[in-house]
Amino acid sequence: MDTIGERLRYARKTAHERIGAKYEVTQTALGEVMGLRQPTITKIESNKNKRSEVDVIRLMDAAKFLRASFFWLATGNGDIDQDDSRLLEDIETSKGFPVYWPQDISTPTREPQFHMNVAPLLYDRLSKQAFYTLVTDEGMNPIINMGDLLLVDPGGSLRVGGYVLAKIEGQKNPVLRRIIESSDDDGYVLTPLNGDFKPRTLEKLSDIIGVAVESRAFLLPEISYKNELKGGKPLNIIEFKKG
Repeated sequence: MDTIGERLRYARKTAHERIGAKYEVTQTALGEVMGLRQPTITKIESNKNKRSEVDVIRLMDAAKFLRASFFWLATGNGDIDQDDSRLLEDIETSKGFPVYWPQDISTPTREPQFHMNVAPLLYDRLSKQAFYTLVTDEGMNPIINMGDLLLVDPGGSLRVGGYVLAKIEGQKNPVLRRIIESSDDDGYVLTPLNGDFKPRTLEKLSDIIGVAVESRAFLLPEISYKNELKGGKPLNIIEFKKG
């Protein structure tokens, strides 16, 4: 099941087994919960809908009603029966920071894929330009993995020995590295933790996009954005409702 529509249809047709009901949930009943008409549910399940018709709030309501994992419905990762209530607490429409696809970070017209909430004390310490993106390679293994969510603050204080998100010549997407002083001159080096990756000289300070503040790895190995990164496609998750 590669699409939200296919997963929503499966969740609806199997919901009675999880709920303990005698009959399958109808499209009309699901539509009432999601605030949509039955023909629109048909379009969504048939992959003929507009992406904006399945916003995060509606999908959350559907997940609760169908006793299905919101994260599974949105991304296809994990399992339909998994408990992702803690994740839902972190996803909000009015708080936190935007999540950008790595290749869109430097795009002036970039649009967030969704938002991730942060602890209030951390939120107050960061600049308003802070954002989440994805770790794009395995250079920081074993501490941080490809596909983890990374919180970056372009206005943060840069410290030698700290982690930064930086552009490297020849790399399509920015990478996460430690910044250390060079032993050869007065410059700095972007250093990986994984020995399979080579250190790279920091050519200019403007190559540093921001200071890495936090990384988020999901508890289940299969819940990761690694596959999306390898496929080079946008995140398979619904967008927040606008307006």
